[in-house]
Amino acid sequence: PGYTLADHLLDVLAADDEMRVVSARLGQHTTWVPIDPEAYEARVGLARAANRGHPATRAARQGGCARLRVELRSLFWRAAVSVVRHPSLLRLHLFVAVASATAVGGLFHGLGNDVSGLQNRIGAVFFVLALFGFSGLSAMEVFMGESALSLREMRNGYYGLPLHLISKLSIDALLLRVVPACAFCAVFYPLANFDTSTEHVVYFFVIATLVNVAAGTLVAALSVPFDSLGSANLCATIVMLVLLLLNGALLNLKSAPIALQALQDLSFFRFGFEALLGNELHNKVIMVDAPGVESFPLSANLFLALLGIDPTRQRRDMMVLLAFALSHGLLAGLLLLWKIRRPGSCTPSCKFDTPKALAKTEPVKPEPVKPEPVARAQPPPVQIIPSASPPPPKRRTSAKSAILPSPTLPPNSAILPPSPPPPKRNTSKRSQVVKKTGEGFTQMA
Repeated sequence: PGYTLADHLLDVLAADDEMRVVSARLGQHTTWVPIDPEAYEARVGLARAANRGHPATRAARQGGCARLRVELRSLFWRAAVSVVRHPSLLRLHLFVAVASATAVGGLFHGLGNDVSGLQNRIGAVFFVLALFGFSGLSAMEVFMGESALSLREMRNGYYGLPLHLISKLSIDALLLRVVPACAFCAVFYPLANFDTSTEHVVYFFVIATLVNVAAGTLVAALSVPFDSLGSANLCATIVMLVLLLLNGALLNLKSAPIALQALQDLSFFRFGFEALLGNELHNKVIMVDAPGVESFPLSANLFLALLGIDPTRQRRDMMVLLAFALSHGLLAGLLLLWKIRRPGSCTPSCKFDTPKALAKTEPVKPEPVKPEPVARAQPPPVQIIPSASPPPPKRRTSAKSAILPSPTLPPNSAILPPSPPPPKRNTSKRSQVVKKTGEGFTQMA
């Protein structure tokens, strides 16, 4: 009582069996102080006793595992809900996979065991690799879509980087790589008249899916260092084109120097091409019909050997493709870790000052305080209170009073008569009385 639920959960979280890790995170990324220090210290003591072999060790470990399960389940749930709430990308992947499988399967329908059939099989395998490689460009939204939110949450210690990485890449690989690849293979394989044996069908499905997953994880890793979608798209497209060039169908580096031959080992398309083409042409016989020469059989294994392809290494190639997918995920994790620790990489919505960052900063020298000038005291303004006595009545002046001498002047001073006023019609009552009596102005005076 008296504490909020968030403070209580924070205290509980900071005192589990991984208290040192959590406390280190909290000390590095926040200025958190327990709301109830006594209860927090009690829980810390219990956790330390558990680490020293206390009987509560098993319960504490189970609590830590439970917390990891909750975090992982929450992250998987949020990633899946994000894809389900915006199903347009999943629908587009399925539509493109089915439409392209129908179109290409119709073009390569009815492949025979001749030279044209051999050429068409090579073209079909190359198209499958190119389709899955460039469809992996949609994986740029894996980390760029919620980069600001994810960086802020990981900096604050809500969950770790491995859990975030596993949840994001797993949901993307399952919904946007495995499902479209299986839909494509289910439509394309029967139309192209490939080998219908169960082993070859399963290998084709697995190899195509691994190529799609490896392409998606590589694009997701390449998008991490960029903040602009256009820059990430350009970089990923160029990388895909270079890797596709090194798959073995367009470029044969057997006669090239050893340093250039090693470049093919950096392309996962190379192993996908070898596995798919070896799965289809292994132990087959090709009838060669050359003009002017009688047709003769040619072993497909000999032709594959001329291309530098070993059809017996299908399982090894599948393991290498899986290793490429995992290594691309590891690369994405390293780039995310670098982006988290890079100064100034956070957007304004997730910036904050950590105690560790504040400790590294140089102390700010206080500026000298300039004394402010003391204002001189001014006398209060004099307030003039108007008198309550009424104003003196205006003195009525007339023509008679104008010619009388002023009482202040000496009696012998000359008095000048005033200038006559301009003629004006006088309508006052006194003028009317004067007119009636017939007396002039001088008589009245």
